[in-house]
Amino acid sequence: PFHQLETIDKIDKECPHGPDYQCRCALTRNVELNSGTHYFVTVDCSCQGLTELPRELPPFTTSLNISNNNITHLDFLDTNSNYKNLMYLYADNNRIESITVLEGSHFIDKFTALSLRNNNIRVIPKYLLSNVFDRNNYQKVVHLGKNKLPCDCSTAQVLKVWLLANKLHISDYDELLCENLNNMRVVDLEQAKVCVYSRDWTDYIYYIIAVEICLFFLLITKVTYDYWIFKTTGY
Repeated sequence: PFHQLETIDKIDKECPHGPDYQCRCALTRNVELNSGTHYFVTVDCSCQGLTELPRELPPFTTSLNISNNNITHLDFLDTNSNYKNLMYLYADNNRIESITVLEGSHFIDKFTALSLRNNNIRVIPKYLLSNVFDRNNYQKVVHLGKNKLPCDCSTAQVLKVWLLANKLHISDYDELLCENLNNMRVVDLEQAKVCVYSRDWTDYIYYIIAVEICLFFLLITKVTYDYWIFKTTGY
């Protein structure tokens, strides 16, 4: 229909572009409602050398692919109104360092899929994702594999357990790695090997008591021997 062709032409003009990049946009669905015709747009900005999210998106963009770029943050998901309808974000193979900016954003409440594989994420905000998962059952999926974390005792005691408990939401839960342990998988961490506690002074008190008892018996033995010598020799 002419109206759909007109919409496609409009989307092409609004598709993110710049001097050094050109994203690809597609009309994925056209829905007739009482309030009029609504459409949904998919935007593909992968492999474009981007260092940040596109500032402009066509209206009703629900899916965005920004994989294989040099993006370091996701701030626009919280501050840019062009992202208010976004439900699917694919951002693998970038340099994104944190997702805490998503707390309180429209995106974190309505997203269906969030893929952040092989980025520079060093901390998994369990409280943020747990709240989302608990409110939405199994509708939301997050991919975090190939991110390398600094692992310690807490990682083995808390994060590992959390990943296993949420593996229906995080399908690549077994691909998170420990950068300081030769890229060991987080799910393979063993508390007995990772959790090495420094000894408290109270740990040594039993040794001190044992030594004192030994010294006491040595003293008794010495006094007894000296007394026996005195009784038998007279000096």
